[in-house]
Amino acid sequence: MMEPNFTARTDCRAARILMEAFPAIATFDAVGLTAEQIHYYLGESAGVAYFQLQALRNAGPAIAA
Repeated sequence: MMEPNFTARTDCRAARILMEAFPAIATFDAVGLTAEQIHYYLGESAGVAYFQLQALRNAGPAIAA
């Protein structure tokens, strides 16, 4: 099974969709927090979206908040 070939444009679009759906994740400061604490403060869905956004930011070019 081949993995999808995501471009920077696709990553930016996905990040924008996540930030529009969950505005709190764009500026959330998770320094010193565990994954469990992040989910507690943001809620389950926004917590998952936060980690997806971090993966997108780490995978390619800088994605502005």
